[in-house]
Amino acid sequence: IMMKEDDNLIVAGQMGILDLANTRMAHFLHFSPSFVKEATTSMLVMWSQEGSPLRQKGFHFINTPSGFEMVYDIFKNFFNKKNRSRLHFHKRKLESLYKHIPNSMLPAEYGGEAGPIQDLVDAWAKKMLSYKEYFQEEEQYGTDEKKRPGRPKNADTLFGMEGSFWKFEVD
Repeated sequence: IMMKEDDNLIVAGQMGILDLANTRMAHFLHFSPSFVKEATTSMLVMWSQEGSPLRQKGFHFINTPSGFEMVYDIFKNFFNKKNRSRLHFHKRKLESLYKHIPNSMLPAEYGGEAGPIQDLVDAWAKKMLSYKEYFQEEEQYGTDEKKRPGRPKNADTLFGMEGSFWKFEVD
């Protein structure tokens, strides 16, 4: 929708914010190594580095729980250096976020001037519904991956076989 409505988006790029205020380290401990690998490679790396037509200018994690950096250290190895440099952590103090994103673009809950989050959610819900016919038409399109030349790009071909975690024993 944004690509259809805003020509500047392709040039200027986009930034994401993930608020982890209600997240605890216990949530991350439920992730198995194979899930972390698959989620990181397929959802994050493949989309942001290989599949998105948009320029990801940055991604900001706010209100991160203690110990989050430990989890990040596992994920960061799957990102290239350029995308690693675009990840920012702001813990509980948002002043560092304001250096990257102007207050005029942030919701009131984050000290910004763009109105309450619920108003933004409602506006986007209305906009999504206005594109209902567009999305229904888009469902008929797809790709025949058998016709794509070369090896497929997926988690297995880029990062090794699924479940290839090795155990090393040191005497």
